[in-house]
Amino acid sequence: MDSDRFVSHGHVVQPEWIDTYDHMNMARYVSLFDEVAYELLERVGLGAPYAARTRHGLFIVDVRIRYLMELRAGMSVAIKLRLVGCDHVRVHMWLEMLLEGSSTLCATQEQIGLHASLDRRKTVPFGAAQRAELEEVVAVHRSEPQHASRALCMSCKR
Repeated sequence: MDSDRFVSHGHVVQPEWIDTYDHMNMARYVSLFDEVAYELLERVGLGAPYAARTRHGLFIVDVRIRYLMELRAGMSVAIKLRLVGCDHVRVHMWLEMLLEGSSTLCATQEQIGLHASLDRRKTVPFGAAQRAELEEVVAVHRSEPQHASRALCMSCKR
């Protein structure tokens, strides 16, 4: 099994996720990416416990998704998260949905999140330690040769 701390395994396509065309509904791809991103972002201290503790969180303001493979009930997928950029208030994320146990891409999602106060509903800068950790993870993720060849965005190819 993959030991990458930014991969979540064992997500099985449920029968209730299937649409009229007998495959996973497009909204379920987005929902699954969203649900798993909370779990994976906790690995850099930005998940649901962070939001509850600090009243800060990420507001997703831009999303691009590609549907690359038809998924049917019973199929199992893994979700992989890569941080590909950040600044004082933004995090640029790249997610891949892979057929479990393979490198076969089922879907990709690129998103930009803004760090914001949940009370004031306005952006707030990351703390120095948080930003340093994010930058460290970005450097590691951007150095992976397989990432740049799959990315949609120009900023990911620098």
